[in-house]
Amino acid sequence: MFEVDLRQGELRRSGLRQRLGPQPFELLRKLLERPGKLITRDELRQRLWHENTFVDFELGLKKCVNRVREVLGDSADHPRYY
Repeated sequence: MFEVDLRQGELRRSGLRQRLGPQPFELLRKLLERPGKLITRDELRQRLWHENTFVDFELGLKKCVNRVREVLGDSADHPRYY
């Protein structure tokens, strides 16, 4: 069972804190704000990186998604969370 503390910026599994970096946590936060809804790549870019930040967005987003999936025990081949 997972618990999210948005104020502390923490994800816990069975009471144990799971390590997520700031950007993967913000990705998770955005997904939790709009469950089952489409979130555009532009919305994610704005949430994860400041306006004047230059980053390989596709690679950065992929790494964030992979990290969230890893912590949640999810996979792209057999997703448990939609």
